[in-house]
Amino acid sequence: MSFPRGVQAVNHRVVISLALCAMFVAPVVPAIAHPAPRVGIMYEGWHAPAVMGLKDPMSALTVERVIRSNGTLTMDDMAQGINLDVAMGFFHQKEPLDGFYCIYRKRANESKGIVPDCLNISSTLSRHAAMFNQNNISFVVADSTNIVDMGSVADVLQLRPFEVLAEEWLALRTQAIPTPQISVWQQLAPGSNLWRAYVEEGGVYSNPAYDALIFKDAATGKKVFFTTPNPDPAIVATLKAPPYNLAVVNLWALRSNFDEGEWSFFSPCTDPSGEFTTSVYSNSSIPCNQKVTTNSPIGYRGTSLTVGPSYQLSYSSLPFMAAGKLGGLTLKKQFERAFELHSLGALDYLFVGTFNEHIAQPQPNPYNPPNIDAVSFGLENDSFNVNLWVDMFGDSISRDLEPTREDGGKLWALFQSCMQVNSCNNVSTRFPVGIQFRSNSDLIRYSGLVQAVATIPMSYAVKTILQRYGAAFGLSSFRCETQSLQRR
Repeated sequence: MSFPRGVQAVNHRVVISLALCAMFVAPVVPAIAHPAPRVGIMYEGWHAPAVMGLKDPMSALTVERVIRSNGTLTMDDMAQGINLDVAMGFFHQKEPLDGFYCIYRKRANESKGIVPDCLNISSTLSRHAAMFNQNNISFVVADSTNIVDMGSVADVLQLRPFEVLAEEWLALRTQAIPTPQISVWQQLAPGSNLWRAYVEEGGVYSNPAYDALIFKDAATGKKVFFTTPNPDPAIVATLKAPPYNLAVVNLWALRSNFDEGEWSFFSPCTDPSGEFTTSVYSNSSIPCNQKVTTNSPIGYRGTSLTVGPSYQLSYSSLPFMAAGKLGGLTLKKQFERAFELHSLGALDYLFVGTFNEHIAQPQPNPYNPPNIDAVSFGLENDSFNVNLWVDMFGDSISRDLEPTREDGGKLWALFQSCMQVNSCNNVSTRFPVGIQFRSNSDLIRYSGLVQAVATIPMSYAVKTILQRYGAAFGLSSFRCETQSLQRR
């Protein structure tokens, strides 16, 4: 790829001529086209008990709806609509736009499942595959971290949904319908055995029928198995050795092990000293600057970066402990870092956390008593407020991107827009015209760009460039995905 006519590169500065940018012909100077990083997303299949526990899904409350009621509804009202024993204590924080769903079903050789088979599994997983394909997401990482040993709970929450995901997406592939690859994220506690069900004979990783479906790293040629921190060294050695020959990658959060190859399923912004912070500045000159994984066992460079719509440093429902979605600001600021690294050709993988966690179990409050102020905010007058939530709280304090009835799909639309920008082979050559940029962070500073050029006559192609970048950075109502540019 090369710079279009009228574009000059000077010390990593991109200078684009308004009059000539749209021509995209006859390069002035050569440019390096950096392939877009391969994108994965964290995926959950654990919803079956929570869905089966809803007494009436059509009228079921969510935590977000209780919060929005401003005291008109209570968490007790929500609990009345749930059989909490069947639901295993899970509450829906919000409702997916297409309704509550799950992907568990009994095996063909089983006469009875742990819970009844979920409804509409094929349509759910076809929809998800299409959403991922449309946004260049090439693999999913299925969360299997809570349970470490085989049993009914592990089967209904983790193992069987992963198998169903494999069955359904293989069926789509046999119909020439593309799907992402799949991988598992399993805790490898000392002496644990659930990992065996994934990799030993009969497991998805070892079944030749699924060979092309399992996520493989191009640099090593190995299938990838994600695990949590401090895994049993003996199990890791087993997974790396024949006959499995897997690449084992640590994946966690809130640890400063980025230079040791550890990935993160959410990645906080950092303050000027490099410490994690929940402050996401609307000041465009202050970057999120989340940390980058280096020395990863996969990838040509060993690098990975995580983006998401929110993150937390402790219990997310405690005041100031989570960044929150902030109307999309958190996601925009995190993608800013991704664009910067992509423009430098420094990124192997972009990891997105997350797609569809949706449910959570309230946790005992270690602070209350004696600290009576340490309660879930937004529920100050609800007796349930002494319970805390770890990974999400309602819809706005959530890392999920799947469209919900509460958000109407706005965050997913923004994510799509950012992904279109990320998919360009060389992000740094495709900025709005007439502006000089020293880095990708400069782009956000021009929030008034659309208004500034609105009255300037310009070609259709120049307007297309503006449209592609507008939505990702809040420039008027333009959307990045409006027109196609060169993609990977």
